[in-house]
Parts: sequence; structure tokens; C-alpha cells
Amino acid sequence: MAGRKKGQGPYKMTLAQQARTMSYYKPAIKSENCFTADNALFILSPENCIRKIAKKITDWPPFEWLILATILANCVVLALEDHLPNDDKAARTYFLEKTEPYFLGNL
Repeated sequence: MAGRKKGQGPYKMTLAQQARTMSYYKPAIKSENCFTADNALFILSPENCIRKIAKKITDWPPFEWLILATILANCVVLALEDHLPNDDKAARTYFLEKTEPYFLGNL
């Protein structure tokens, strides 16, 4: 223990080590502009009401099930269509074509 100054414990860090450690926990603040990574579509900040509503909808648990059910229903409709030569269509195909706007969101 000889040669150790008073107040210096076995885990005393140098100023450079302290600065490096603090840089990990307190990163430097970057200048803000409209093209930061935090802005959705480069215009919607995290505090924007439209973005908050969209996040609430997408985080809602039944939303994921609704999307999966829509994908499954679309796969079933595509599997049921009859593709005949010379652009002929079966009666069922005419009915199934009426469902396309619902899957595309063009109501």
C-alpha cells in the first residue's frame, strides 16, 4: 500500500476513463432538423398526434390478428379463382373478383 495517495481507492479512474464511461451513458446531443431518424416519413415527430394514434392502433393486440386474418382470407380467395385459357372466367371467378377492392382497401 505504499505509494498510494490519500483518497485514491483501488478503482479510481483517470479523467479520460471517466469521460469515456460518461460518453456511453450520456451521448452527445445531436442537432435537430427535419431529417432526423426520429421523424417518421421525415415529417412526423414522435410527439405528433397522427403518429401517436397510428402507434396506438398498431400496438393494439387484435390488430395483428386482423392483419393475419386478412392475409389468410386473401390467400383463400386467390386459391379459389379459376384461370381458364383465352381469358374465360367461371361464375365463381366473377364473384371472387368483387372481393378485390376490399383486400386492396379501395372501398
